[in-house]
Amino acid sequence: GSFKLKQWYQRRVRALKSDAKLIDVMDAAVALGKFSYNATIHHQWGAYITAINGVEADGGNKEYWNIMVGMPGEEMENSPLGASSYQPRHRERVLFRLKTWGDSDDH
Repeated sequence: GSFKLKQWYQRRVRALKSDAKLIDVMDAAVALGKFSYNATIHHQWGAYITAINGVEADGGNKEYWNIMVGMPGEEMENSPLGASSYQPRHRERVLFRLKTWGDSDDH
């Protein structure tokens, strides 16, 4: 499937605890400004990201926010865990892509 990048924001987040999860990094980015997200919280699975910077994933159209991670100089790959469980590495990049279930590039 094709992907159009409508908005691009880069935020560096520093001085978090070494055991910080991605959701903690996201909260820190919100505090810095120019980043926002919405999520629904599942008691067992944690946060499910429903919107990034005001762009809602439309579940009726099978849309979802895909989380990609990777170190500088490495290829980005799908995060093995969700935002509440994934622990980003120091200097790791995180990319949120609005995708549709069944896209040809799903892994």
